[in-house]
Amino acid sequence: MENTEAKNVIKKNNWFLAFFNDKSKTNLKWWNRNYFYAGTILIVIINILIFAFVKKEPWEILGYKEGEGAWTSIFYLKPTLSMFLSSFFHSNWQHVLFNMLCFFVAGIYLERKMGTFGLLGFVLFASYISALAIGANALNIYSVGYSGVNYFIYSTIIIDYILSFQKQRRNKTNIILGAILVCLIYLAMCFKGGTSKISFSFAPYDLIHNMGHYTSFVAGLIVGLFGETIKFSLKKYVLKEKSSEEISSTKESRKKKQKQTTKTDKKKRQKKVNNENSLKEEAKAEIEVKEEKVQVKKGKKVKTEKKKALKAEKKVKEKDVAFEEPTVQTVPEVKIEEEKVQVSLPEKKLTALPEDMKNVPARKPYRKKKKATTETRPLVIKPVVAKQPAKKSIKK
Repeated sequence: MENTEAKNVIKKNNWFLAFFNDKSKTNLKWWNRNYFYAGTILIVIINILIFAFVKKEPWEILGYKEGEGAWTSIFYLKPTLSMFLSSFFHSNWQHVLFNMLCFFVAGIYLERKMGTFGLLGFVLFASYISALAIGANALNIYSVGYSGVNYFIYSTIIIDYILSFQKQRRNKTNIILGAILVCLIYLAMCFKGGTSKISFSFAPYDLIHNMGHYTSFVAGLIVGLFGETIKFSLKKYVLKEKSSEEISSTKESRKKKQKQTTKTDKKKRQKKVNNENSLKEEAKAEIEVKEEKVQVKKGKKVKTEKKKALKAEKKVKEKDVAFEEPTVQTVPEVKIEEEKVQVSLPEKKLTALPEDMKNVPARKPYRKKKKATTETRPLVIKPVVAKQPAKKSIKK
């Protein structure tokens, strides 16, 4: 149970880890990954350490005295190097901390998209280009501060955010974070206090009233647009090559697919034919089985009908035999002599009727009972014959 809970916690916190580290993104190569925003942190630490421990100015380190070095029409390496180094030098603690705070917010956004090594290379390039633009505009090398690099980065971020609404680049997290960052950039542009005070205005005061800021901002716009056009052209070129390769590959793949489809069609047809033949054979077998069953049933019916017919014939024959005159065996008559019994009835004496009875109507003649005779008759015993039912018509 503990392991499952720990896994669930890790899954929930993956988005948080992915925001700081890109190791989970296997598609990215090692130089394009973000290693916990080490690039922004390193640049902030370098600027703070230089201000804390280096007491000289950048032009003094290169051998110039204040007022001696100037920006000329001929390209020299020392002035450009002094301008490049001046980006990492500051006048006081407020100057350092405010510039590093602005860079930290913008650096996190860029490092998340470019990776750690990409951000370091971009910052070095931005610091050098902004230094050249400021030196060319001011015609001197006496300026310090990281704000020129910040404004160069601001312009590139604004261009990238405007182009992030395209379908190819559209991403919810980038759009939300970019909107927040653009608001903070505008707030930084509205700073009015300089290096000694803290105050803000509604208009971008710091951008308009500082020559180094607007020169580096314009340089960033030019470089950002140029970079985006190069990216767009490269993508088109790559897409054309891919499309040509894809066309050739698609032709080959179509031919292969056609061959495969023909093979598969043949196989499918053979399978269909085999299936149809098997189905026909199965249907024939089922029909044969059904016919056999029907024949068996018919045979059983015929046998039963034959048996019934035989039984009926037997019954008819038995009935015919029953209705024939029975052959009775003659039994010898047995004469039994009976004893002669003489019965004598008493004689009745007639008496005269009374006078009342003389007028009574005459009744029906009275039948006298037969007198018992003494004649003897022989007894004959006949054989007992069972009665049979009457004949019925049988339909064959």
